[in-house]
Amino acid sequence: MGRNYSSSFAAFRTGIIMLVMALTCGCRGKLVSSKWAMDDPDYAAKYSKPYGDDKHQRMLKQAVDARHVEGKSGWYASGYGSGDPLTAGGELGIFAYPDAMVETRVGVMGLAGTRQQDWYVGLTPGIRLQTPTRFAPFIGVAGFLGGNSKDIPAENDNIDNDGNGSVDEDDEVRSDSHFLGGISPEIGAHYWLTSSSRLTVSGQYLFTTEGRASDMWMFGLTFSVLTGPNKGDVDPSRDVPSATELSTPHATRNANADSSSDAAAIHIESDQ
Repeated sequence: MGRNYSSSFAAFRTGIIMLVMALTCGCRGKLVSSKWAMDDPDYAAKYSKPYGDDKHQRMLKQAVDARHVEGKSGWYASGYGSGDPLTAGGELGIFAYPDAMVETRVGVMGLAGTRQQDWYVGLTPGIRLQTPTRFAPFIGVAGFLGGNSKDIPAENDNIDNDGNGSVDEDDEVRSDSHFLGGISPEIGAHYWLTSSSRLTVSGQYLFTTEGRASDMWMFGLTFSVLTGPNKGDVDPSRDVPSATELSTPHATRNANADSSSDAAAIHIESDQ
């Protein structure tokens, strides 16, 4: 068990090293730029003005600020591993930021291994609390609701499993389904590579419905893409009435009322 746990920790440590490399390898580029998210309209709206006397304070603030994520959503892809028991998993899902400090997500995860030495597919809802910064440590909780189904030998169960009128035939099988649920407290950190792409290292401890002997640490590496929308996204046609709207009686009455008001104003001015 000690050796398996060590391998799990080594995988987590590798993820941390990769994150540190992402933070440092581009020291002259966008990875650590004070204007790292200028291609996001909401971020640019805050920081596109010329610097004033507060240049250094503003540079520091905009270098860490990631509040532009609020109200936006995206997709993610994750890989997970555990050494005790030996388990590998993958996940695809969507996430959203109802607030810059709150992330919700839901995905579909596949697990192979586990203490049952089996595979499972299930849903993984989750929520995280994090700092609204470019490098964002977080804590959270996630769930797993999954199961599997497979054929197992049924040559000696005295049941006609295939409904053909014969019992316990050679090579007769029956379908066997198994449920696996769990809840996972997690801890980790995000780093925004760009205004819309994110790398995440995380560790979570899965408490399963199979009992404490089946619980396990899982360490993951996730790549995410933020897709919007931006707060500044406005349909330019909203303020332009269509031909149909202009032809309605309501629009005609409004136009006549405006004309009458203009005429009255002109008459008053002429009397003066």
